[in-house]
Amino acid sequence: MTHLPARTPYARKLAGGSIAIVNNTTAAQGGRVPQDMSFQWLREQPSFDFFDVLHIHSLELAAEPDIEAVLDRCERDGKQVVCTIHDVTPMFSPDKAAYARQLRMLTERKIALITLTEGAAADLRQMLGSQQHVNVLPHGHVLPLGDPRWQTPSRREEPIGTTRFAMYGGFRPNRSMFPVVANLLFGNLSGPTTVSILTRAVSPIELDTNRDLGAVVNAALTRPERVGLHLSPFPHDDEIADFLLSADVLVLPYRWGTHSGQLELAFDLGIVPVAADVGHLREQWRRYEGVVPEPIWFDWVDDYQQGARILTALQDATQRQHEWPTDRDALRDIRSAEHDATLAAHHRLYTEPR
Repeated sequence: MTHLPARTPYARKLAGGSIAIVNNTTAAQGGRVPQDMSFQWLREQPSFDFFDVLHIHSLELAAEPDIEAVLDRCERDGKQVVCTIHDVTPMFSPDKAAYARQLRMLTERKIALITLTEGAAADLRQMLGSQQHVNVLPHGHVLPLGDPRWQTPSRREEPIGTTRFAMYGGFRPNRSMFPVVANLLFGNLSGPTTVSILTRAVSPIELDTNRDLGAVVNAALTRPERVGLHLSPFPHDDEIADFLLSADVLVLPYRWGTHSGQLELAFDLGIVPVAADVGHLREQWRRYEGVVPEPIWFDWVDDYQQGARILTALQDATQRQHEWPTDRDALRDIRSAEHDATLAAHHRLYTEPR
């Protein structure tokens, strides 16, 4: 089975039993299968003999002729195809119609669709047709179930009373990090704060086109004692988990979106999440209500009140950071049973006749 792409923990954990992932192996005739395989790369391969199932996780940024060509070859060669739709709206492009057209390319071929919440499934049925069947399988754990960090408490490395905020991920259009930084630097908070950001290495084009990134870089240069900017070629799982365990609060400043793996990792690590109330993040949390405390939410409803809403949420986090009674042992038990059911459901989708 091959994922497109396979860098996220969500994709990589879908293995076990008779399911093996060929990304990042030498299974292909032309050499190593890239971890972040693209439709273009797959189209160029002389043979599809190195996989039985193509599991698509993203269509965005792919050229439609490449998508069509790959799906045609899969159909001709008898390869099973499934697609997990993590986001109902595009993350990078404002062209929602083009994104919907890409999704319809899948439904026209009767490719099995998966999403992570019932709310997202309802959105997809509205977009693609009320009769469209969508399988709902939860995101599940991000921290591996056997990882010793399940037993690791958050470390307090800053002076007593300092609240350590963190953000991570790319500076992409659906996130807005600098308003968080500005409000933490200058906001009326109940105690001292720091903010650290872990992101992938910065490219010239990103600095030229992303004002949010440029503003954060300037803040880190001028206030290094308060703002830490940490770059990695592409942050890996252990790096992210250790980074978050040195923080008290994870901020998720999504402008829009459907689901969040970052939110799930905050649950796994027992970190306080301050999250924009977008998409179906509330539904992701409600699955664990009673075991995981409710995140601190803010919204973007009124343009002129957005800063006030962000700062209020950050203030709330400084006061509640020591009162976050996540039962991580109970959560891990839930995650384990959930993962077994999810693997069984994927095995069914990978093997059932189209």
